[in-house]
Amino acid sequence: MLFQKSHNLLVEDSSFINNLADRMGGGIGVEVSNFGLLRNLYFNGNIARFGGNSIKLENCEHIIV
Repeated sequence: MLFQKSHNLLVEDSSFINNLADRMGGGIGVEVSNFGLLRNLYFNGNIARFGGNSIKLENCEHIIV
């Protein structure tokens, strides 16, 4: 799941299992976000070619995990 230029991002009560990303964030990738809340998440077996097998955050100001 890739989010770009997100505002007030909320991801909760979710599972990310055996995902493959060509870029970043096998489970979740976030590029440029003002605020985000990632809560009660489960990650297992995710792979990303350019980093962040579970979560990859770039240019994010306020992300609460």
